[in-house]
Amino acid sequence: MTLKDIRQITEDSSVSIDDRIEAVFKLMDEHGDDGKDAMGYLALIDMIEGENAIATHVLELMQLYTLLAEACEESKEYREMEDISVRVRAVLRDERIAWDVIEATVPRIIEAMESTVYNHETYRLLLAYVHSAFINGKLGPEMKGRVRRLLKLNILLEDNSWFSHWIENDMREAIASLFTPDELLKIILNPTIGHLKADPVEYTYRWEEIYYDVEEKLNRRFDGVRRHMGFCFKLWSVKRELLKNEYGIEWRSPAQMNPRVMFD
Repeated sequence: MTLKDIRQITEDSSVSIDDRIEAVFKLMDEHGDDGKDAMGYLALIDMIEGENAIATHVLELMQLYTLLAEACEESKEYREMEDISVRVRAVLRDERIAWDVIEATVPRIIEAMESTVYNHETYRLLLAYVHSAFINGKLGPEMKGRVRRLLKLNILLEDNSWFSHWIENDMREAIASLFTPDELLKIILNPTIGHLKADPVEYTYRWEEIYYDVEEKLNRRFDGVRRHMGFCFKLWSVKRELLKNEYGIEWRSPAQMNPRVMFD
């Protein structure tokens, strides 16, 4: 299955969009090449958006974005996922999209995004989701985990411009009502995501720009090297030198940021 095979289907405007979607999925099933699923999903997304059919096929479009994000996560094509989030947010700007469509798709896209280094884009997508929940009257206790992560990212990224732009007074009150004063204070004093503290540089735009390049260089450097106990310290040492010498970034490793934690 090649992109040309898929385009022959998606560009045939004599066939309905629904039938073209079905035909592409049938082609993908016949070939059974999971590694190329993302190519099919993206071609279908481009078809729907290119023919200005978002209003009539928004459910299919959001489902395709979900499948594309999850396919990229599974294949570790993380670089592609920043653009996916940007495009999803563009669709979500239309506040006429039904909440059940948003609820069924966006959380899965957020979960895929959370596996990447793109904290700023994850934050913006999460904020769009919480905002959609609010305007649809769905910002309840079941959203508490998402909102907690949103507040932590707001602090870690120091990106108040986005927060202030999206959140009106009524929404602020709705968010605050989900937490006790002690819970809010705990978030403010310790906005750590996960169990370990990370160097603040990991929440900068610069980190997002260079991270996957650094990972590729490290993978080449340690290709074939046995990952024995204590290997992480060697990896972090080389990573720290690489970041400083080639990118001018002073980085503290997990061991340095968490001196009371045992690493092996």
